[in-house]
Amino acid sequence: EFLYRLLRTVADADIVRELVDEPETIQPEFTNLFELTDSGRMLKSDHSSATRDLVRYVFGSGSGFQLSSPYLPSLIRQGYANGTGLQQAIGSANMFEHLIKPENSELLALFNGRMTADSTQSAHMIGSAVDFARFTTLTDIGGNLGTVLAVILLQHDGIRRGIVFDLKNVIERATKKVPNEFERMVVDNNRYQFMAGDMFDSTTIPSSDAYLLKNILHDWSDSQCIDILKSIRDAANNSTSSLLIVENVIRPSTADQRLDNWRAHALDICMMCAFGGKERTLHQYEYLLKKSGFELKQLHLTAGPMSIIEATRLKS
Repeated sequence: EFLYRLLRTVADADIVRELVDEPETIQPEFTNLFELTDSGRMLKSDHSSATRDLVRYVFGSGSGFQLSSPYLPSLIRQGYANGTGLQQAIGSANMFEHLIKPENSELLALFNGRMTADSTQSAHMIGSAVDFARFTTLTDIGGNLGTVLAVILLQHDGIRRGIVFDLKNVIERATKKVPNEFERMVVDNNRYQFMAGDMFDSTTIPSSDAYLLKNILHDWSDSQCIDILKSIRDAANNSTSSLLIVENVIRPSTADQRLDNWRAHALDICMMCAFGGKERTLHQYEYLLKKSGFELKQLHLTAGPMSIIEATRLKS
């Protein structure tokens, strides 16, 4: 009976559909069945979208958002005097150090799945918003399993080589996945590679015609973002290398556009609490670019809430 009552409620969210056998029965739990809807199938553990991981991470008790959000009042009053919300909750220097602890292996898997789910939702919009075919090599900094890069390679045959660049533990997981994201999407194995390194260390970043950073800079403070961008600039192979930053850029606040910013504003609070990062306006990103040796070239809008900031290296 309890299971039936739960599933009946879940049906209101279009996750399952009730198959009514006898509408007037006193005990429908013994006769009525339920089946998954299209939305429900996305929550299966083997669904390629990884939506299940996204939901479990965001609402899980061990996620950075859940751990850090109770400290929002103290952050508003005192700023980071006592650290970020996550630091006050568990003492880790940052979210990523928390995730790689051995006892958090399941949480790390959910976090990576969450990132894959986000990439699955936005990859085609990103690939369609920019002409990536003009680049011979494209490196996805913090590319996780390679979902976004795989889609871009499929959309743009002109790219000869794509590189997924991430921390060692992430690259190990990406390469052990069978099939990996590129194999799953049937991308020629000569067109991609995985590379481990540290985006704060330019000597570990490969030379490339273009670098993609999706939802990377919003995790970090201004000074840390400048360090990341300087590392990429130092690693670039020529003065014409391009930078493509994918973020929820906060649009100018007008009466017509306030609703467009609700995702960015809400995500900004999460970044403030858990990461010590922030969502930014285009003007704020332009400041970071100038401080790190880049200049804004163009803002590309996607069909979704994300924008793509294209920048090139400042001439010496």
